[in-house]
Amino acid sequence: MRFFFELELLKEMQRTGWYFIGERDGDSVASHSFRAAFIAHWLARKVGADPDRCMKMALIHDVGETRVWDINKVSASYTEKDEERAAKEAMKGVFDEFEPIYKEMKARKSKDALVARDADLLECIIQAKTFEMRGNPLAREWIINASKGLHFGESKELASKVGKNDKVWWAGLKKL
Repeated sequence: MRFFFELELLKEMQRTGWYFIGERDGDSVASHSFRAAFIAHWLARKVGADPDRCMKMALIHDVGETRVWDINKVSASYTEKDEERAAKEAMKGVFDEFEPIYKEMKARKSKDALVARDADLLECIIQAKTFEMRGNPLAREWIINASKGLHFGESKELASKVGKNDKVWWAGLKKL
């Protein structure tokens, strides 16, 4: 029960990296992980990885932030956080079976872990594109930089399509 209440923090916690491009109401850690999990499942099928395992990795990749907070890359260069220990302790007794896949994901050596990482970056790219479409010109640089970290051709192709997209998702849907 405690862990489920702890997860409430991820629903309320704003991701801090977006502050650098002026986005004060970006997205929550939970909403980021939710979309990243679906992207991981899709990408895993495309590249021959385990979709369920990749989805789990993407879903739990930021769980430790309930205890160490979402610290962006700039801030992290000035401090040390033990997100792995925080995640392990948060999930202890509830999701002990996730510890091995969490460690695998953080090591970024297996195909599944690289899929989860690409899903994390792709989610950021999609979020940045949303900001760009709302008029934030600084989001373009975020899209370019995040795209450089992608591992799979399928990920790079999707990022390219996202970067070129200028339509809202619902454009062209038939009226009901």
